[in-house]
Amino acid sequence: MAIQNVQFETNSATLTKDSYGVLDQLAEVLVKNPAYSCDIAGHTDATGSPTLNQSLSERRAQACYDYLKTKGIDAKRLSHIGYG
Repeated sequence: MAIQNVQFETNSATLTKDSYGVLDQLAEVLVKNPAYSCDIAGHTDATGSPTLNQSLSERRAQACYDYLKTKGIDAKRLSHIGYG
């Protein structure tokens, strides 16, 4: 299952309010299906330098990872990476 509707504040790793609902749905799927795992890929737009975008994408992926852990998802079932 791919989820691409997670959004962030501009130039930030802060999730928008609408994104919590999307991540809550994902957490619900993971809770109901203990054999599932989740790979989180962080991205940015092309604005900014490659170095800054790489860092921002990593922080965005980390923000989703951290949020899912607060919903009781075991960190062993989650991975995250930023792609700039």
